[in-house]
Amino acid sequence: MFDYQSYYLTMRDGVRLAADVWLPHSQHRPAATILRQTRYFRSIQLRPPLNWLTRNRPIDHSGLYAKRRRRFLEAGYAWVDVDVRGSGASFGHRISPWSQAEVADGYEIVEWIGSQSWSNGSLGSLGISYDGTAAEMLLTTGHPALKAIAPRFSSCDSFADIGFPGGLLNRGFVERWSRLNAALDANRLHEIAGGWVRLLTSGVTAVASDRDRRLLMEAISQHRVNDDVWERVRQISFADDEPEEATSEIQNAAGENGEVLRGSQLISPVHYSNRIASTSIPVFGVSGWWDGAYARAAALRFVRIPNPGSRLLLGPWNHGGARHIEPMKRSRVNYFDHDRLLLQFFDLHVRGRSNALAEQPPVQYFTMGESRWKSSQQWPPTGTCVASLFLNSGGRLESGPDATQCHSRYERQPTTTGKRNRWQTQVEINGKVQYPDRRAAGRSMLCFRSPRLASDIEVTGHPVVNLHIKTDVADAALFVYLEDVDPRGRVWMVTEGGLSLLHQSETQSDGSMQSEACRKLGTPYRRFTRNEAGPNSSSVDTDHTHAQKKQHVCFDLQPTSYLFRRGSQIQLSIAMADENNFENRPGRQLHLFHGSVSPSRIDLPVCNPLRF
Repeated sequence: MFDYQSYYLTMRDGVRLAADVWLPHSQHRPAATILRQTRYFRSIQLRPPLNWLTRNRPIDHSGLYAKRRRRFLEAGYAWVDVDVRGSGASFGHRISPWSQAEVADGYEIVEWIGSQSWSNGSLGSLGISYDGTAAEMLLTTGHPALKAIAPRFSSCDSFADIGFPGGLLNRGFVERWSRLNAALDANRLHEIAGGWVRLLTSGVTAVASDRDRRLLMEAISQHRVNDDVWERVRQISFADDEPEEATSEIQNAAGENGEVLRGSQLISPVHYSNRIASTSIPVFGVSGWWDGAYARAAALRFVRIPNPGSRLLLGPWNHGGARHIEPMKRSRVNYFDHDRLLLQFFDLHVRGRSNALAEQPPVQYFTMGESRWKSSQQWPPTGTCVASLFLNSGGRLESGPDATQCHSRYERQPTTTGKRNRWQTQVEINGKVQYPDRRAAGRSMLCFRSPRLASDIEVTGHPVVNLHIKTDVADAALFVYLEDVDPRGRVWMVTEGGLSLLHQSETQSDGSMQSEACRKLGTPYRRFTRNEAGPNSSSVDTDHTHAQKKQHVCFDLQPTSYLFRRGSQIQLSIAMADENNFENRPGRQLHLFHGSVSPSRIDLPVCNPLRF
């Protein structure tokens, strides 16, 4: 058993934040501390008589942190969980996720920790999802006590990573996440998990001094004016858009090149890259191949912020890493020991204790299909090269383009990746990602299939598509899926990507750290801002002038590491919608050009020669 206390911490503007403090039992000397800031309840309290089982101590309702916290406490760390302002048992209200006020709170929390007798003044921060981005935003404060962070399964760019991947409104996720937030902010867990939870818990843990829960009720009442994420998101189309009724509490900030940040840019660590790099603090980024666009975010973070000691871990995981997922196999519980690596990382950089991690390559990744862990000194791994496959007439995917120019015509049909995909499961604690056999789905898409492979081929990195197209409206959407067709003809999802043609123009290299990271990865660079949208910036192309022109569009798919086995076929499928997931765009017709003049293709990062 460990020592536990809870407190209200008073911020500079009088807002009080609820904090749980866990200390190693009978600790006789100050300890290093791990900080987690969350908007999902730091903990919940069981009702009597069940609370007798926990000695009236709170429990981790998510299942994501209890074992991890115990492991760190047993290793001699202190651990602090805080409800960010406007959430849980904390006072205040929320004007946006990761607001400037919330980030400033993080600095004051670190100051408070450093002033406690149980703290040795050295601190690390970690978290999954929202909590992970909070750790990365904390790094922008430059507090000297912060020695290392581990943002896990988390966003760097709130627009491109989660709200609008490829510029496409991720409606299924945002609507569900917004409803989840509203229920939590009102302390109504039963709206999420069902009425039965009222029998077990009264919700978020009240601070110990608040015996009659009066302060908790007052704090929850202040949450009533919290920002509605869905209402905010549905009003924007570009990364620098601000809703019509943007609160006056939102203040401008300067990005890494001195430009004024607006809208989603203000709450995205990617736009503070210089500030983060200047700290030289190591960052341990973790994500899964099936974790929305967060594997891409983690890879870009690692390349963009080359701080000494930084690491990258990419596995076959869902959001949060609770499940092991590979094509052609059943999803199973993940038994990878994340905590061992985290302890080694923080021991090395927070405590200054040398261990085996210091000698290991900084990149570890899992190759699906081969079911094998690998390591590298860089990302993408040394030795990868590009193999191009061309989309040819008759649905062929081949090593060279057709000699003559031709095109394929596609009419938009209802297509979907379901509700157990990489996007919607990000709302869940233990979302089981499922992409079953996609043969039926292929009948509603434009598909191109390679000959059977003569040998195994490993694809590791960021596939990039180059398509020559013409659409009936400028404001159309493209969805591209890289798939494996096994010898029995079953079709399995490997990875995917999408693009709104509002954002088809690439941003010119501007010398930013993100621009340079994209160049190193071989992926297009887009800022998704309104003034860089080019000729497609209107919401509807009423005269079809631009839409009727042939265009070249280039975008990357989500990164992966996957072994296509000998005898299987590589398939590329194209659609114009992902129903019930991404908001439908108005386009209905697509002409895809292929041949020597307009060679549409996919560039695959491969680790060995491609042979048919």
